[in-house]
Amino acid sequence: MNYIEKQLKQQDDYIKECKKANDNWALASTTAFWQSMTSVHFKNFALALAEGIDNSKQAAASIISVYINKSKEDKKISSIVLADNGHGMNADMLRKAMSYGGTPRHNNREGTGRFGMGMPNFTFTQANRVIIYSKRPDSKDIYCFDIDGKKIESGEYFVDGRIQMPEAKKVTLPADIKELIKSRYPKFEQGTILILKDLERMKIKQPLSLKRHLFHHLGVIFNKSLPSFVDNKEVNLNVGEFNLFVDNERVKPIDPLFITPGAQGFDEDNERAEKFEIINLEVEHDGIKGKVRAEVSRVSPRYWYTEKTSEKVDKSSLIKSRWEVAKAYHGIHFYRNNRLIETLSKIPDYQWENKPSSLIDTWMNNDRTMRVAISFEPILDDLFGVETTKQKIIPDQKIWQALYDADFFAILSECRSRDRAERKELKNNKTGNEDILTPAQEILKKVIEHDDDQKTPEVSDFKTAESKKNAESVHSSKTITEKPILNADPSDDKKQTSVVHNREGYPRVIEVSQPFAPFFSFDWVDEELCVFINKDHSFYTEFYTHEDISVYLRNCIDILLGTLALKMNGAQDTQVFFKNNLVKWSEILENALAGMGKNYSEIKEDVPTAEIT
Repeated sequence: MNYIEKQLKQQDDYIKECKKANDNWALASTTAFWQSMTSVHFKNFALALAEGIDNSKQAAASIISVYINKSKEDKKISSIVLADNGHGMNADMLRKAMSYGGTPRHNNREGTGRFGMGMPNFTFTQANRVIIYSKRPDSKDIYCFDIDGKKIESGEYFVDGRIQMPEAKKVTLPADIKELIKSRYPKFEQGTILILKDLERMKIKQPLSLKRHLFHHLGVIFNKSLPSFVDNKEVNLNVGEFNLFVDNERVKPIDPLFITPGAQGFDEDNERAEKFEIINLEVEHDGIKGKVRAEVSRVSPRYWYTEKTSEKVDKSSLIKSRWEVAKAYHGIHFYRNNRLIETLSKIPDYQWENKPSSLIDTWMNNDRTMRVAISFEPILDDLFGVETTKQKIIPDQKIWQALYDADFFAILSECRSRDRAERKELKNNKTGNEDILTPAQEILKKVIEHDDDQKTPEVSDFKTAESKKNAESVHSSKTITEKPILNADPSDDKKQTSVVHNREGYPRVIEVSQPFAPFFSFDWVDEELCVFINKDHSFYTEFYTHEDISVYLRNCIDILLGTLALKMNGAQDTQVFFKNNLVKWSEILENALAGMGKNYSEIKEDVPTAEIT
């Protein structure tokens, strides 16, 4: 019995058990449950769609296609189609697959699926109506399942006080669907076609924005499974590899470690990432053994620029295919079964009780040159804290300790030291005396030069005192990880009291992960004011990094936050007042942004910018 035959038998056996248990095809007991589940949060649409692609991959599909259809009236997205040539489903399995937990693979640790939540979570969080066509290779029949969320809310699917899934019906494939998929699936001998309609909960409305979004993020999420090409020859062949297309254009792998030949950005010039020795571990948990693989690479500070030798670079020399990846995927990349789950830019203290104080646990802006990936087998899901939407990682301290014992963090320290040495060398080649500033910092610099309030003795004394206090706290604490002194030479014995005069007052914006913290915070560290934007707050996910926020607007936000930080930090009394109130303000902002996304997501949008988001 081959793989597909085993999968199909597993489906049939599962349906027999469901019928024997007389579950009546129930979705759930009340509409409240369904309404609550439609509010399950995905960080972006690509991660939601990845759940559907996981199902296609599990069904042994070799070709998976996404089609974006737009309306004739306003040219916005009218429907999204996900098609594959996997083993398909029969009528009963189609009906069961859309229920929460409806899978014969529940708690399976061998493939991409596990919980049986992927299909309903992915579809119902984005669309009100879901239509699925499917055909198995051992049958001549095509079945169609059609469910409408508005009918669930109106009680149309209620039977004996429970929501009952509608039956799947035998159909012929509609002509418009045949036409849409004919280039990839000319005969549709087997597979599944899923259609999302009435996309009122989907945040991206413009087809071009969505297409750009999918190419960028799906290329990273599945980069270990997608084929890449060098001199028109296919490379990067892996077991279970599949071909992925969006509107008939191939999705190329985007390797955030920049070590895959043929991946996007790899061949932009002759510079290559430096690979370190791979760490392979075997971890045991509750009598179960699983493998963990850690990969580290390092690129130069000018890897994403065509200008390689000087410190000051012009934005025209930016290599966008590299920079956009480095900016969006910054930290430790966690892969489950070759599929990216999450990127962590900070290791929280609660994940590692006895964390050594000297190791790197926070990725600063300059650490983008340090590229890291950790891959693990699904059998270790419990140790990595994988949840139902497969987009969050909470590694057990046993994992961190095992990596520490294998010198993983020593490699990271070496990467950071070498990066600082290279940046020091670049400074020797600079043409001016000023550091490179972002547009936001350039504007704030000019404003601050005319702001006498920033130069009073009281404020100057306070900034110096706060800077020293923060530096001493960082270096003396045994429980808090040492924070790197920004712009400091690691070989300088006086680094704890060094002063960065040329950047004093022009806030540096740093993105950090701080669950349950305010949307932004600020502090003086070694005479430099830092603005920390919280990646775990909806301000970051729903506004700062929103699909339609341009580079220009993001710099304006940096100016706003930098100005607030400067004024909030003006004197000790005001600093304490503002820091205490930021918590409450952040709660109000969280609720307001949630209401904005829910009720006003269809506000007329500007023409999409050229930036990848």
